[in-house]
Amino acid sequence: MELSTLEKVLKWLNEGKPVIDMKLNEQESRIVCDMWLLTNKQRVFILNTKEGLEEKRIGEWKKKLGEISNDINNEYVLDVDVKLLSDLTSLKEGELEEYIELLGKRPTTVEDVIKKAYERLNLITFYTGSQKECNAWSMRKGADVKSAASVIHTDLGKNFITADVVNVDELIEVGGWVNAKERGIIKNNGKEYIVKDGDYIVILANT
Repeated sequence: MELSTLEKVLKWLNEGKPVIDMKLNEQESRIVCDMWLLTNKQRVFILNTKEGLEEKRIGEWKKKLGEISNDINNEYVLDVDVKLLSDLTSLKEGELEEYIELLGKRPTTVEDVIKKAYERLNLITFYTGSQKECNAWSMRKGADVKSAASVIHTDLGKNFITADVVNVDELIEVGGWVNAKERGIIKNNGKEYIVKDGDYIVILANT
């Protein structure tokens, strides 16, 4: 099966086509996934535009790029004025909002690009930390908290007992872990808990 899959992939690549567009069964997909091929990665296109370009032309380019990756609604084709983004980095927050108001629309930002890439890859972010630091981790959307523990360290996943969870924005809003505990917004969860984007997690495990 592996040899057959490799031959199929090689033939496809020799035709100048990306692996992500191949029709593969479940077993073939697993084999190809383990190869970490560059053209088997999901695609997000950045269309570098500038002020003064006709919306019609931008729309045509976006449509063509969307067609390349079967992205019918062009969800993963972002038009970005890269030069403008570079200029905006030197502005302070108040100045930035004022400039956006003058511009008449909010430009696509680096944060927008990152969020769209996460969405394309079906990833979420969860947080862990202590009084001294906070760490951000990426994992597949829909995974359970035991899997999240394994992302941090395999031993945490193996020896997982339970986890205390709170939304990171709520945690910041109430002024930290102690206040969050007093207000009862920290919930204790077992291994079946599905991690949500923005969860702040404290893992309890056997050591």
